[in-house]
Amino acid sequence: MIIGALVLFFILMFFLFAFIFRKVINKNISSAVSHLDKINQDYLKKQEEAEKKLEEAERIYQEKVSQAKEEALSLREDILKQTEKEKEEIIKKAKEEAKEIISQAEKTRRMLITEIEQRISKEAVKKAPQLLGEALSEDIRKIIHNNLVKEFIEGLSKKIGSLDIPQDLSEVKVRSSFELTSEEKDSLSRIFQKISSQEAEVVFEKDPKLIAGVIVALGSLVIDGSLQFKIRERIKELEGE
Repeated sequence: MIIGALVLFFILMFFLFAFIFRKVINKNISSAVSHLDKINQDYLKKQEEAEKKLEEAERIYQEKVSQAKEEALSLREDILKQTEKEKEEIIKKAKEEAKEIISQAEKTRRMLITEIEQRISKEAVKKAPQLLGEALSEDIRKIIHNNLVKEFIEGLSKKIGSLDIPQDLSEVKVRSSFELTSEEKDSLSRIFQKISSQEAEVVFEKDPKLIAGVIVALGSLVIDGSLQFKIRERIKELEGE
């Protein structure tokens, strides 16, 4: 009887514990499932947020890439423009320098031409009397000489008073291309006596190199009445016109 009661007691206790255990298990399972569901929802929410952040990051990245490309293109265009501008400036400067070089070369060329022409002109002036003397016959040179001497004596007699004659004049040298006549020598001697405080010696010399005309040296004062002098003076007049 007691054994039966104990068996029944244990059976009841077993079912009671089984019932309680089942309740506890079901409650824990429900709680665990609820917790897992919450965790899953949190995970999904975080995953969604992560995806949104990833999408936002991708959008920002694409914007940055696009902006970087635009800036790179803009920078490239600026560099090309700057390069083109510098190229134009270099070309412009090179043209200006070339123009300046050409201008300087042209100036140098003109200066050289002018210098050559001047040298030729000077040489021509020097050679002209010589060539003229060689081309003219002695008779023609004699006629020219006589006219030049006559003109010289007439001009000297008129302007002799205005000349700055040295006071200590002791000698007068007269060079002529041909021998002067006695009349010409006397005329010149009388003129020189008027200007000299003391009687100066007059020396007459024949110098065929003069071609025609006469040159008088009154100390340091030289009066040129030669054909060479006439030609040089006439050339200067023509150059000045």
